[in-house]
Amino acid sequence: MVLLTIIANCVVLALEEHLPENDKTPLSLELEKTEIYFLMIFCIEATFKIVALGFVMHRGAYLRNAWNIMDFVVVITGSVSL
Repeated sequence: MVLLTIIANCVVLALEEHLPENDKTPLSLELEKTEIYFLMIFCIEATFKIVALGFVMHRGAYLRNAWNIMDFVVVITGSVSL
């Protein structure tokens, strides 16, 4: 499920058009609305992993894995950008 969400998010990012003077196409306006849904899915996934693995204190904890650190940074950055 999460892998499909990542792929879908990549497709949405590839479809975005960056125009001068922050102009937006109708497609870009619709794609912007999906950002919150992707972020919610990624936040839920990170929360489940933190609950299951622990946050940082013991071996095998969430933040002891490089991929999870990257995942955590992406979720935090996405949350701040909203």
